[in-house]
Amino acid sequence: MTVADNLLTLQAEEDRIRSISLAHIRQHEDLGLHADAIEAAMSVIEHFTAGWLTADLDELTIQHLGIRLFNAAASAWRLLLCGYYQNSTAQLRDLLETAFLLDYLGTAPGLVATWRDARSAADRDQFRPVKIRESLDTRDGFKERKRADHYRLLSTYASHPNPLGFAMLRPAGTTLAKVGPFFDESALKAVLEEAGKAVLPAAVNYVPYFELRTPTDMETRHHFYAVADRWFRAGYGIAPSDGKNRPTPSNIGRI
Repeated sequence: MTVADNLLTLQAEEDRIRSISLAHIRQHEDLGLHADAIEAAMSVIEHFTAGWLTADLDELTIQHLGIRLFNAAASAWRLLLCGYYQNSTAQLRDLLETAFLLDYLGTAPGLVATWRDARSAADRDQFRPVKIRESLDTRDGFKERKRADHYRLLSTYASHPNPLGFAMLRPAGTTLAKVGPFFDESALKAVLEEAGKAVLPAAVNYVPYFELRTPTDMETRHHFYAVADRWFRAGYGIAPSDGKNRPTPSNIGRI
């Protein structure tokens, strides 16, 4: 067989697993809600990135982060469906870090420009992920450090080489890791839940940067907030809201 044939065979196996994964999600209401929430989050990010034109440099900077959010979410979704659970989770860590950055950049005027123009190590020090998490926790009065816990979890099991991450390379009930993609119900459910916990807050932190100009802007945002409300209520019993059906970054930091 040629290299090309091997790659085509691999893709065929990925497509087979993808079909199984989609069928499994459709059969379970809770998994379907996660998928709906991810789709709504990606749609609102895409709308205010590609469908909201601006010449303002700060807004363009935020939109570039929006592209990063959308592409990471799309990659995580594709990898998840195809059976690459650890690689999907690694994309979620990137989403989480970008979501925290977006939250932080909105805490003071001029921070977007400061972040964009920072070049030296000293200039970029305040934007290190650990400092951003600590600053957000201090702002919100959170002592549980759940942001750090979530970041550490995704880093340990996916983003950084770590023996604990080997578990994501083994189908449930087995002791041997599997080369390439595989379908596993428990892994699909766990990573899909983590995807919701990363993609939803990312969109919540992104949307407030953009004013509503058109009915489509309003409808797109309203749809996202409505789906996010259902997702938060189903998973946590309440929706982290400001009282107007709008999830707020400070409240989602508790999850």
